[in-house]
Amino acid sequence: MKFLHAIFFAAAFAVTAHAEPAAPAEPAPNQHAAGAQLWEDFQKNYNEYSFAPLPAEELDLKARKALLTALGARYRSWEPDKAPTLPELVDAVNKNDPSSSTFDLVEKALTALLPTIDRFGLYESSAEIAQLQEASRQSGGQIAMIVERDDSGRLLCFPEPEGPASEAGINYGSELLEVDGVSVERKRLAAVKLAFIGPSPTVSVKIRQPQGKEEAITIKRTTQVFPSVSAKKGPTGLSVRIRKFDSGSASKFKALLQENAPVTRLILDLRGNPGGLRDEAMLAASLFTPEKTVLGRLKDGQGERDVSDGNGVFCEPQSIQILQDRRSASGAEFLAASLRENLPGKVKIFGENSYGKSHSTVKLPLYGGGIMTVSESLMMTASGKSWDKTGLEPDVVQKAK
Repeated sequence: MKFLHAIFFAAAFAVTAHAEPAAPAEPAPNQHAAGAQLWEDFQKNYNEYSFAPLPAEELDLKARKALLTALGARYRSWEPDKAPTLPELVDAVNKNDPSSSTFDLVEKALTALLPTIDRFGLYESSAEIAQLQEASRQSGGQIAMIVERDDSGRLLCFPEPEGPASEAGINYGSELLEVDGVSVERKRLAAVKLAFIGPSPTVSVKIRQPQGKEEAITIKRTTQVFPSVSAKKGPTGLSVRIRKFDSGSASKFKALLQENAPVTRLILDLRGNPGGLRDEAMLAASLFTPEKTVLGRLKDGQGERDVSDGNGVFCEPQSIQILQDRRSASGAEFLAASLRENLPGKVKIFGENSYGKSHSTVKLPLYGGGIMTVSESLMMTASGKSWDKTGLEPDVVQKAK
């Protein structure tokens, strides 16, 4: 599939079209109708965007199981087949406990369901989104740190290089224990995000560093906006840092290469880059490869297909050094893997093993104000090699500081 041709750096790709969604409708006054509408909207979006959608009957059964599990001991005796569909089970629960609205119950089902059917699946409820939006309006700034839950349930910290959290002394992979004196044990990620947002200029955390030492650290929030793409020229060549792939990142990358032409030696810093918009990463790769080069392969709900360069070589350095670490993921891994495979002998990767996420995810607004994250495709190299779960091995190992 040659979808890059003629629309290079255009604003409307399939991914970017829903990268900044419009505000969804508010729940209807009739909570029964609102719950049914949310479930219907979820199924529609899941089937349209998931790279591996489940059959409707299986999805509904898993949703019923997820809801009963989330409701806890009081409903332990209930079986999923107590009702043939999720809306009917929700109605039964609502009759048993009228204090729980059908809309809230469907949200509870989605919260429990998505992580069980998608490795990167997530549902953030309408209440959580509203809280985050309100807190952001009063925020004293950001700390530039991603927090993720690992398979054992621990919350791990991944600070952005040169950001406030990193400067305060938090290392990659530190376990988060407390925020402002409150334990984060068993808290949802949305609640932890909310805890990091506040009007004060600092936030206090307790962490366990990767080597096992527990520390109390105060982080100064900053209002500084870190650009997605930046560059500096030095004696070893042009160094370009791509922090994430957002709308226009590839265009900015191209402009920086053009401003500093000719580029003979390029250092491409992808450390801490979690990915972002899939097509932006592919456009970045196409800057260095001949026309008709297969940049990689995509597998989604429509099958598997090639992604080809339709633009031709824009920049042809003699060497490209790519810097990555354990937080380099998704689109960043695609860019590194594509360039190394398509430009053998010219490209070398330095650093640590990367994160190991070949999934391209998308955030979708649902009826009522909640947002779901779902994997829309799997990315591979042109030869079909995947880095999912294993990560990309560097050519030269350099441990992160």
